[in-house]
Amino acid sequence: MAIVEYGGGIAAFWGSIGGTTFSRGGSFNIAKRRAYPRNRLILERQTNKGYFSLCIERWKNTLTNADRIDWQDAASNFSQSRHGIAYTISGMNLFIGVNTLKLLIDNTFLNAPTIFTGRLAQRTVTYAWDAATHKVEINFSPALAATEKLFYWATNGDRKYATYKKIAYRNSGILTSVTGLPYDIDASYRGADGTIHFHFIVLDTRGAISSAWQTYYQYTYA
Repeated sequence: MAIVEYGGGIAAFWGSIGGTTFSRGGSFNIAKRRAYPRNRLILERQTNKGYFSLCIERWKNTLTNADRIDWQDAASNFSQSRHGIAYTISGMNLFIGVNTLKLLIDNTFLNAPTIFTGRLAQRTVTYAWDAATHKVEINFSPALAATEKLFYWATNGDRKYATYKKIAYRNSGILTSVTGLPYDIDASYRGADGTIHFHFIVLDTRGAISSAWQTYYQYTYA
């Protein structure tokens, strides 16, 4: 990583060119080499890659033109911004995003959406230590609708004071509107204080998803 001082003509730079990513931290402009993930042979990762390929094949060869138009119409409501620049996702992006998650639930595809209300709301997740089970428990609000699922991925309880994720998500689950809360997270806690990092996303099986978000919780083992 390097701190960059610009001369006249360029005041700021974000994004990537080749293997270099530009960003800003505090009052400094930063350039760093892009981190390329190690291709670990984790079963869930290989499964997701397979689902992604199946979705592309289905979009090209199975969906009707009317189906594709419906996905385009639904995706047009998914406007968001990055670095202050507004953009929308494509219908194919939305189809793949929804169906790679739906395949994890019931191994079936949704060929066309039935809702067109845009991106789902993220949930507010709260954490606590469950001394009875020796696990981190989570709760969230607002509650899930009957058609909504909350997916989570979690690390093991390592690196006691870590505030950024550096290890793989080894644990996952799918919560529903009838899941008992608070919900205990199955992970390796090592019998010691630690930190669990989380990745969340909400799916509506009728054809919508939320933005993904990441958090962490530092627990005291007791």
